[in-house]
Amino acid sequence: EGANLIASPCSDEIAILDALPSEITDNLNGIIGQGVAATNIDGNWYGSLSGLGGGNGYWFQSNIEACFNYDCVGN
Repeated sequence: EGANLIASPCSDEIAILDALPSEITDNLNGIIGQGVAATNIDGNWYGSLSGLGGGNGYWFQSNIEACFNYDCVGN
C-alpha cells in the first residue's frame, strides 16, 4: 500500500492493462516513470505513460497491499 518502486522484467513495452492483472490496476491511483506518468480515473488511464517494460522501474501508487506478477506477453 502507498508508493512503491517496482522494476519491469519485460524486455518490450506492454500496455498497462495488458502487463498487470486487473485486481492490481483496479487499485492503482497512478504510475510514474522517468519523464512519464499515468493516472487511473475510473478504470481509464490518462497521461504520457501508456506502457510498461524495457527493464524500466516505475513508482506505483496503490490503495491496497498486494503482490503480483507482470504479464510479459510475447517477451
